[in-house]
Amino acid sequence: RGIALYTQLLRRKLPDLSPEAATCVSHLFTSAERMETLVQDLLVYTQVSEKEETAPQTVDCNEVLDYVRRNLENALEASCSEMLCGDLPTLPGHRTRLIQVFQNLVSNAVKYSRKDTPPRIVVTAARHRDEWIFSVEDNGIGVEPEFHERIFGVFRRLHSREIPGTGIGLAICKRIVEGYGGRIW
Repeated sequence: RGIALYTQLLRRKLPDLSPEAATCVSHLFTSAERMETLVQDLLVYTQVSEKEETAPQTVDCNEVLDYVRRNLENALEASCSEMLCGDLPTLPGHRTRLIQVFQNLVSNAVKYSRKDTPPRIVVTAARHRDEWIFSVEDNGIGVEPEFHERIFGVFRRLHSREIPGTGIGLAICKRIVEGYGGRIW
């Protein structure tokens, strides 16, 4: 945060930087922002691994998804995304953790969309014996089968910096889901 602030200060105090110096300052600011995002994501990842101090509450997943939709409203509108949701169950859990899972999955659907096709995201849940199977389906670029396990690792990204991210989002999802005794694929 300090590096980003001093970089902004440099921009304001020295507006007549040479083009080369201005480019360096710009790269420095972008790198500082990426580092701050990475540190925040790592903090979330480590907190997810800690034992939840509060007992699970009854969480309406429909309300969780409505909250996620509001959080991502700008990104959904900017990408002309269509988001459809089936009737989701009410489950024991921690609202904040479920928000993290759905927000990561929906934002990935927007982020990894096809350039020529607006994202279409469908969230459903179906009861299967004694468990619920949630599905977040999209029409994005997809993931080749040989990378299906790899994408859930920390810092595991399939794309370079042309698509922003830290490579921690799906690892967070996996930790949360497995913490509830579930699986994610």
